Amino acid sequence: MAKILVLTAFGCQILFGVICAIFIRLPSPSSWHGEASYQFVLGPLFRISIGSFLAYIFSSLLNVYFISRWKITLKGRYFWLRSIGASTLGEFFFTVMAVFFIQYGKLPTTVILQIIMTSYLVKLCLSVLNSVWATVIVVFAKAKIGEYSESKVDLFSPFK
Repeated sequence: MAKILVLTAFGCQILFGVICAIFIRLPSPSSWHGEASYQFVLGPLFRISIGSFLAYIFSSLLNVYFISRWKITLKGRYFWLRSIGASTLGEFFFTVMAVFFIQYGKLPTTVILQIIMTSYLVKLCLSVLNSVWATVIVVFAKAKIGEYSESKVDLFSPFK
C-alpha cells in the first residue's frame, strides 16, 4: 500500500509539472504582463520533481539497506547509532543528487557546493535530534509488538 501511495504521489507531482509547463507556454492576453513570474516559479517544476524523486528513491533504499545490515552486525543493539549513521548517509546522497540535478547549469559549481554543504549540515543536525524520537518509538514498538529475528532482516535487500 505504501509503495502505491508513493508512486501515485509521484505520478501526481509529474502530472502537475507537465500541466504547469503546458499552461506556461499557452498564449496570454495582451494586457497580461506576469508571464515571467509564472515561468520563474513554475518553469523548473518538472526538473525539480524528477531530480528530487530519483534522489529520494536512491537515498531511501540506501538508508534502509544500511540500517538493516547494521542491525545484523550490531546484533539488534544501538538503534540510535544505526539510525544516525544510516540517516546521515541517506541524507548526504539525497542532498548531493537532488541539488546537482536541480541546479546544475543554473548556478556556478561553487554555489552548488555551498548549498549542498549548508543543507547537509542542517539535515545532519536534524537527524541527530530526530534519532531521539525514533529511538523512543522503536523501544515502544518493541515492547508492544516484539522484535523481528535476524534471519528475517538478513533476507531483506532493496537491491534484489
